[in-house]
Amino acid sequence: QLPAPGVHVIEGTVNGFPFRAALTRNTTDCLSIPVNPGLKAAAGADVGEVVRVEMNRIADDPECRVPADRLDPLS
Repeated sequence: QLPAPGVHVIEGTVNGFPFRAALTRNTTDCLSIPVNPGLKAAAGADVGEVVRVEMNRIADDPECRVPADRLDPLS
């Protein structure tokens, strides 16, 4: 499933554990990263703890790339 327009896909680490997610806007108009129980457990984190987060925006999401042979309709 492709992200909605205006959604930024990011990748990074939480306490050194890699993740990939979409930044979401919450009800207070702030951006947040969804953290599921699997990521929380793998990162060794719990609610209320301070964690180290590193992230980068994925400028060209690989799932959104058109295969080269489909760029030219005559190929």
